[in-house]
Amino acid sequence: MSLLLHLSDLHLAASSRDDLVGDYKIEAIPEDQRQSRLKLLRFTLNALSDWLEVTRETLAAVVITGDVTTRGAPQGFDELPGVLAQLGGALPEPARIVVVPGNHDVAWRTAPGSYDRYQMFLDGVRAKGYVTPLLDGVDYDGATPVPTANPLLVGEDFLIVAINSADYCGILEPLTRAHAQRELDEQLATNAIGIDLAAEIDRLRLYDMPRVSQQQLAGLASLIGSADALPLVRIAAMHHQLVPVRTEEEAKPFESLVNLGEVRSFLADSRIDMVLHGHKHHDRVATDVFVPFDEDRHEHRILVASCGTVGGMIGTGAEIAKLVRIHSELPRLRRVEVLSVPAVSAGRSLRDRIKSVYVGPNNRASPPAAVTEITGTTATDVHERLLELAKTRNGEMITDVVCNIEHGDTALDLPDTYPPIEEAHPDNVGWFAETVQWWQDATRAEGKPFTHGQRLRAWAGVKDQFNSMISALAQDVATSRAIAVLVNPTVDDLADKAVQFPSFSLLHFRIVDNALQCIAMFRKQEMRYWWPINAAEIAFLQNEALQRLHANHERLVAGSIRTYASEAVFSDLLPKVDVPQIDRVAWSEPARLWTIAVAIADTDMPGRASLLADLDALMRDWRPEAPVPPRDGAALPDRGLAVLAEALEVLGQIYSQSSADEAADLVRRMHDENKKYETRAESGSPTKEYQEWRKRELRFLDEFVAVVNTSTVR
Repeated sequence: MSLLLHLSDLHLAASSRDDLVGDYKIEAIPEDQRQSRLKLLRFTLNALSDWLEVTRETLAAVVITGDVTTRGAPQGFDELPGVLAQLGGALPEPARIVVVPGNHDVAWRTAPGSYDRYQMFLDGVRAKGYVTPLLDGVDYDGATPVPTANPLLVGEDFLIVAINSADYCGILEPLTRAHAQRELDEQLATNAIGIDLAAEIDRLRLYDMPRVSQQQLAGLASLIGSADALPLVRIAAMHHQLVPVRTEEEAKPFESLVNLGEVRSFLADSRIDMVLHGHKHHDRVATDVFVPFDEDRHEHRILVASCGTVGGMIGTGAEIAKLVRIHSELPRLRRVEVLSVPAVSAGRSLRDRIKSVYVGPNNRASPPAAVTEITGTTATDVHERLLELAKTRNGEMITDVVCNIEHGDTALDLPDTYPPIEEAHPDNVGWFAETVQWWQDATRAEGKPFTHGQRLRAWAGVKDQFNSMISALAQDVATSRAIAVLVNPTVDDLADKAVQFPSFSLLHFRIVDNALQCIAMFRKQEMRYWWPINAAEIAFLQNEALQRLHANHERLVAGSIRTYASEAVFSDLLPKVDVPQIDRVAWSEPARLWTIAVAIADTDMPGRASLLADLDALMRDWRPEAPVPPRDGAALPDRGLAVLAEALEVLGQIYSQSSADEAADLVRRMHDENKKYETRAESGSPTKEYQEWRKRELRFLDEFVAVVNTSTVR
């Protein structure tokens, strides 16, 4: 474990008046006896030394992020060792103290990248053995950093990279028009321009411009590369901010680095975990998320810590320093903790006053999994974002998609964004409700396709998992045991593609803050048409659970519904998971199909027109109109066609002069084609097999309609 002290904007050598932190409206107290920034800094560092002794910690490094002095005064640099000495035995050796220049630490009106700009910093800081950044125009042999320049401090579990952002601070904007500078100089020399106007012109030309040169970035990259194999928390120390640290408006040129995009790209490429800075005199810790400009690069997260500074009317209790504690108990993962150190006055301790303001892992330990998370208040909100996601990803499959509906009970209703489906379903709302009911139906029958209701309420034909979930929650609201699985390894042969089993794999209920939350896991999920149905199923179960639990927990309310899909696909049509209506009718009310068959055979049957219209809707429901298959395959009727064909064959013997036999033959041929297509689609080209199957089925369907419409008693 390592502990770092972060200081910034000390502004030593400030005038006694500028350094005050008290409110002195009378002159009774001499200036040397008044409260000041410097005194508070000394008191606090002394108290920090005592705190470190009590906690038995040592400082692995001290980082000062600029503005050691005030307005380039050399005496400010001279005062620095004495101020740091207040740490006593806790003060690290000079080689473990990092100091970067701020805009007050360079000579203004000197040329960027010149020795004159940095002479005071070199004499007052580097000469004392402190670690300093690469200084433009000083530390290079051509484009290569000289061997004696070392802007890095490598610790047991950290790497500090010192960065200079002050090379263009206090530069005088050159006049670009020919002879303009010479004319201005002549005007000034002859007093043709007044003193005030000359000063105003000078002020308008003087810029405090933060910038990190390309030469420095390239040099740092070459030096940092040598530490690539080490499991270190990478910390950049610079004076100027990366992002705003407060809401107050600041109307001035160059509020941030002029090449901010370039610097942030460098930080991402160099895998910097944390940036320490000052300049704004305001304490803040935030995570900056930067998406590199390269299309194939993932976002980079950097913890950014701005160090507070006392001064003016801000004194004791305000932040004057930060501590960065790096936990390195694990082999490679590092955890970073940031603590705020408040200024204390004479004789006061820091006991119970240093507060932890951030704790978290460094983001470089392992790249996070690419998870797409969509959250909305209602099911419609989430579904709308799913449709937008489908557009942005051109409908391609996406892995690891989490959908969170904050008000889970809204999933019971058809989303406003649900796409219109075929003409066979003019009543989307009714069809939606019937489909949800089908998938939650627990009735079992030989040969009947599985439903989620069967797996939840009649597991292996006997076990009611859903009831067990309710019982577990009724006995203990804090339990995590309310869980059900929908895949049965005793019958679901995972390697046999002919065996169908649910994509809906797991359901978990839990109660948090008096709200029933529902979590569901899907190995694969169609999102445009089928995610709303799955969400409605879960909401249906949530509603039933609430009704049953209210006897013991009357204040319980519907909480969120969260779905997780390992593979999320977007179909342009209803996917094959949709069970055609004719199959649902065959399993739930087979007599209805027999009645329809009678209507085909008996032209005098009362209500025949209505029954044939029902038949037409059942056939149009699965009719393959689309020239290309749904992404998840076509929904094929099975049981419904078999029942209808059987009924027509029986009735053909009774109504021998009818077209029942001819209709039965066509239904049988449609059924057989479906079986063949189902087999061929697994091994052949899905699109080609679909188109050939579709062509044959459309011909059979048209012939069937013609037979039904022209049938008469012979």
